[in-house]
Amino acid sequence: MLLIKKAPAEKTRRFALLAAVAAIMSFGSTAQAAPPVITILPSPSILFSYSPGGTIPGSQVVMVTSDIPATLQNYTVTYPQGSGGWLTVFPPSGSGGLATPANLSLFLNPGFVQALPAGQYIAQVSLTMSPAPTGGNPTIAILLTVAGGGTNFNQTITVAPTSLAFAFSPGSAVPAAQTLAVSTSDSTPVSAAVVTDDGGSWLLLSPTSSVTPGNISVSVNPALLAGGTYTATITVKGSNSVAQIPVTLTVGTVGLTVNPMSIAINEPQNYGPSAFQPLTITGTGALPVQINGFAADGNWLQVDANTGVTPVTVNVRANDSGLMQGTYMGTVTVQSGPGNSVQVPVTLTVGAPATLQLQPASVAFTYQITTAQPVPITTKVNSLTGSAQNFTLAPVTYNGGNWLTASAVPTTTPGVVTIGVNPTGLAVGTYSGVINVTPAGTNTSPQPIVVSLTVKSAPVPTILSVTSAASYASGTVAPGEIVTIFGSNIGPAALTVPTPGTAPQTLANTSITFDGIPAPIYYASSGQTSVQVPYNIAAGQTVVKLTYNGVPSTGTTLKSLPAFPGLFTSDSSGQRQLAALNADLSVNSAANPVARGTVLVLYGTGEGQTNPASVEGARVPVIIPLPQTPFAVTVSIGGQPATVQYAGETPGLLSGLLQINVIVPPATPVGANIPVLVTVNGQFTQPNVTVAVK
Repeated sequence: MLLIKKAPAEKTRRFALLAAVAAIMSFGSTAQAAPPVITILPSPSILFSYSPGGTIPGSQVVMVTSDIPATLQNYTVTYPQGSGGWLTVFPPSGSGGLATPANLSLFLNPGFVQALPAGQYIAQVSLTMSPAPTGGNPTIAILLTVAGGGTNFNQTITVAPTSLAFAFSPGSAVPAAQTLAVSTSDSTPVSAAVVTDDGGSWLLLSPTSSVTPGNISVSVNPALLAGGTYTATITVKGSNSVAQIPVTLTVGTVGLTVNPMSIAINEPQNYGPSAFQPLTITGTGALPVQINGFAADGNWLQVDANTGVTPVTVNVRANDSGLMQGTYMGTVTVQSGPGNSVQVPVTLTVGAPATLQLQPASVAFTYQITTAQPVPITTKVNSLTGSAQNFTLAPVTYNGGNWLTASAVPTTTPGVVTIGVNPTGLAVGTYSGVINVTPAGTNTSPQPIVVSLTVKSAPVPTILSVTSAASYASGTVAPGEIVTIFGSNIGPAALTVPTPGTAPQTLANTSITFDGIPAPIYYASSGQTSVQVPYNIAAGQTVVKLTYNGVPSTGTTLKSLPAFPGLFTSDSSGQRQLAALNADLSVNSAANPVARGTVLVLYGTGEGQTNPASVEGARVPVIIPLPQTPFAVTVSIGGQPATVQYAGETPGLLSGLLQINVIVPPATPVGANIPVLVTVNGQFTQPNVTVAVK
């Protein structure tokens, strides 16, 4: 039985539940009011894998935290399925109580594990907390997989070196190729691929697949590249492991250059230090330089730094104290070695004494890319002559662009100058300029309002965790699974959802990839974003990257399993009452329990690829054959095995939403909180989820 047809009112209730499940998928968890709230980190589900003859996996540490002070009094270890005795927890239960946050170390017992036949084994660590949390004490579920000669779950890849760097100067020989030594713990073949951050094809690998231990030759082709620094990543994939090697290529420039090639300074007599003007010096690679200022008619020329390493920016200014009105010449000399220097002429024009007072005479702006433009700043303009003066404004930028503006209404003292900046299109860096305020009349000198603008890079998206959108289990994903990504700067400030019934690959300047494959997006926001994992991710491990406003996050490596199921709950917490339909298509709840011997419909995600194959981000067809999971699916309700009638995609909705139709066993216990456990391909759903049975 796939869909149960009832009266229109019952259909309305069914679609209301599906809408609720869609909302759970779209908006993640909601706040839980009842204290204390217990959280298990990194996840209430812990995975161990062991291959016979291999190394026993190391311990795993879980942290038990609470939103209010609480104590872990004791715990019990049980083995619901299969052999027991293979798990040890430290510190021992009853050790006097552990205040939260409390750490528990989970160890595998070698003698027990080595004696286990191939298969999967479950243990549960049931915690007793004080005070007791709402919904009952939490349980940590542990799954042990003992391999049976197939995939090596403990495979590791070792690469040497762990990073590569090349440098190239135009006119010189192309850098020699470098060797990447690759080995695996099980001596199986690997494949290698390159992704350059600029999209170019300057990084080459030979071969792109290799037996292990083996070598991969890495070379560069910088012939068509302009000067600058280029980065790339080499990804080496094994049967169940991934290694990434960062690569940097630095392309130099020829000679020693300066910008600007000349400097002109105008200021009133006896004004003191002028506004500084930046001088940017570049060279071939990291080139040490000396910078000196010289003026034959005094020491008015000043440079704020006499040494540096290219690229470097120094500030040049004049101090006209004691100078008569007139024009003065000086030179800034930049030298990288004997016979290798550049001279920058500097002209100082000293005019009549100042007649205006500027308060303040300097302002500074800071702007972070993708944020709002800085708020304008004002400067007061007063007369020093005792009578009102008209004045004009002239913005000047020293390092290019029309980012600086100024206005005054009226342009008469006492007046107010409003200074603004428009950093749109500017690269990260520091920019300088002045607003020349010139009084009306003859023989007057402009007076500068010094302006600096610091442009900072856009916030880097940071992925903190990738969790099942249903259970919130983290660190592991399955093909086609709907997941929620938690982090910072991972989307727009305001929650953004696409057109209903669609899941685009780009939403609000946000995009996500798994192994370079674009993922459909269900919603995006700065703190959490929900997507569907592509069906063609790599087995064993997958690397997720998120890009917001053109800024990529670092890659986050996740475990990848053929199936990793989780069930949706009615309050989107991942615990307690499941999002489920009774046989009459009404919503299951304590006030509306399901009858034993009748059909119950569950909803989840993480069932893996289906047959026929599903497509991420696409609607599931409503015609037979419907996409179903090819893996073995079991359901127990209250510890009683239930008959599964259907386990596959939900017809008419976007792919990734698992629908399971089961018959509630006649011997199922009755009550408002009857536990439900589902396994898909041996992987089990989260603990502490229930339905109501009558």
